[in-house]
Order: sequence, then structure tokens, then C-alpha cells
Amino acid sequence: MLNNLVIGAGSMGLILQYLIQESEESHLLARDSSCAALLEKPLEVTGAVEGNLKIQCHSWSNFPQLSDDAAIFVATKAHEIPVVLQNLKPHIKISNKIVLMQNGLGIYEMAKQILPDNPVFRLLCYIGVRKVSPCHIHVAGIHKYEFAGNEAHAEFLNNWQKVLLGKGIDTTVNFNPLESEWQKALWNLSINGLCSIVDEPNGAIADSPELNNLARQVVLEAVEIAQLEKIHLTTSHVEDVFKSLARTRENINATLQDLRAGRHPELEFLNGAVAKIAAKHGRRAPLNEAIFNLVTFLEKADKRKEIEDGRSGTQG
Repeated sequence: MLNNLVIGAGSMGLILQYLIQESEESHLLARDSSCAALLEKPLEVTGAVEGNLKIQCHSWSNFPQLSDDAAIFVATKAHEIPVVLQNLKPHIKISNKIVLMQNGLGIYEMAKQILPDNPVFRLLCYIGVRKVSPCHIHVAGIHKYEFAGNEAHAEFLNNWQKVLLGKGIDTTVNFNPLESEWQKALWNLSINGLCSIVDEPNGAIADSPELNNLARQVVLEAVEIAQLEKIHLTTSHVEDVFKSLARTRENINATLQDLRAGRHPELEFLNGAVAKIAAKHGRRAPLNEAIFNLVTFLEKADKRKEIEDGRSGTQG
């Protein structure tokens, strides 16, 4: 029986599996094609973290047996969460712990609605990493991890904090998962949409005074909307966003990666979510709404999808 399972062979799932497989005896659950590739050759990790590891992998058609207190780290795309959690139900007990790793607002509450009897947690990943191929990820930088969940599960959260601290990774614990979601969302709100619009790595926000100013206005607008949800974010939270850019400045953020690959960019969980929450309170968040609409246009028009010679579609 397994004590730890990571679901999803995207960049975030793969880096976590790489970090914890040997010490925590974790296994990866992935689609058949991803699993077949990882069983055939080792995972190569380059960049800020380097190494190779033969991944212990299972497909959904060969779901492993879990222990009663197993931790399940869900690292799929945010829009896939409802289907993934529904598919998990026949394989888990109410004592199994569910840890959601996605960027975005509303993830924690979504999972609680689907699995109301299971302990649910968030693992917020302040990391720049991209998937180069099914068996290769490149890490631009690791700022930190943050575990978040109910204080009643402090022992579980603190144990995992110690695990990742032991890997040399700054790791914090927050007993307010909704606040933790908002804090991490500020990071993505400042970078993902804007860098996708200008088709540049994260460092563009730090290097361009115009983009930096706009990113700050987007974040401050989100802070105001968070207040309506009784989430109190401070100046230090805002400044942390821009300080962290140094470690991931070379990274192509997940939204831009998705657009270039022709995948759905999921900004409905970021800038779109801020606009939706504002509307719920009879307010508007025009900057976040504009970024959401612009990225939606880029998606529909395939304006960032890469073509055969490796250039972005906007350069044709």
C-alpha cells in the first residue's frame, strides 16, 4: 500500500515527485501515454535543480492501493479537478488527505464541495518550472512552497514542511487556506496574463518600468477585492510578489506555456476570478477583467500558438 501519491505528470507534479519519491516512497499517477514514457526512460531535471530519476509510475487503469492515511497530491490542471476527484472517490477513504497544488482562487472550496468528508489542503508552489518533454523538466527557480490547511491538521502540515525544508527548499505553513490561495494568486495575477500578452518571460515585469507599474496596479486592485471576501492582504504581501521575480525571471509562466501549446490557459481561476468576485459584491475589477479578456482573445485566435519553425503565431 502506498502512503503518498502524486497525480499528474505536468511540470508541478513531476518536480514534486522528483523531490519526494525516494525519501517519502511516493508514486506518480498519470495518463497512459505519460506513464509509458516515464517507465521507458528516467526523468531528466535541469536548471536550478539537476538530476535524473527513474519515476515510479502508475496509470489510471492500474490504480495502486492506498493506505488509510495516504496523502494524495493533485497536480492536474485546475479545470480537471472535478473529474479527477470524482474518479478518485472509488479508490479512497475519508481518512485520505487531499492536497491541491493548482494556482488559482476557489480551488480549496471546490475540492471541499466534491469531497466534503476528506481533509483537504493546499500546496502553493512559488516555482518556475516547465515541461520540455514527457521525461524532461527545466526548473528556472524555486522561491518556496507553502502548505495550507485547517489547524486541526497541524501535525500533518508541519511534517511535510520538515520534509521539504530537508530538501533545502523554503517551506511555510498557513492555517488559513483561503488566505494562502489569495497570497499565491497575487504572484500569478502580476505575471501570467501580462507576460502572455507581451509574449515574454517573467523577468519582463522586473525589467520594464511600464509593465512593473501595471502589474502593481493589477495586484493592488486584487487586494481591494480580497478585502470584500474578508481576506486581509498587506503591503508586505504585495512587495513579496516583486521580490520573488528574481528567482524565476527566466521562466515562461504556465499561462504563456499553455497558449503556446494550444491549451486552455485557465485565467478564469486568476484574473477572471477576481473580476467575478468583484461582480458578486457589486463592484468591478477593470484591470483584471481587461487582462482576462485579452488573454481569452489570444487563446481563441491562437495568437501565441507556436508554429513549425518554433516562432510564436504572432510573428507570422
